[in-house]
Amino acid sequence: MIFTNQTFHDIYWTSECFQMERIDERAMLANWLAALKPGGHVIVIDHVGQSGDTREVVDAVHRIDPTTVLAAMQAAGFVLVGQSDMLRRSDDEITKSIFDESVRGKTNRFMMKFQKPTESER
Repeated sequence: MIFTNQTFHDIYWTSECFQMERIDERAMLANWLAALKPGGHVIVIDHVGQSGDTREVVDAVHRIDPTTVLAAMQAAGFVLVGQSDMLRRSDDEITKSIFDESVRGKTNRFMMKFQKPTESER
């Protein structure tokens, strides 16, 4: 199992200060797929970002559009097998950085469970 909690957006984050270079998300997700046994799972929890957000928005607010995660994972070969809204917060202002004191620790988050297909599901 691979578990990522509030860090998937960092795949798209770059920083000269922290020496974070652009990550090739396709290559990274291909490595995840290769690392798992058929039927293995990936759990993704992250801060909800605006629809269609870009690397620049991820850089600014450290959030990601759940549909971006879904599309990237499906393109890598994973299947969405579950999701939960138990971390949903409708009062979160998703245009604010997760580090803004007014939302810090109280962000709207999504949770998705993906599976590497078994041999019979391919």
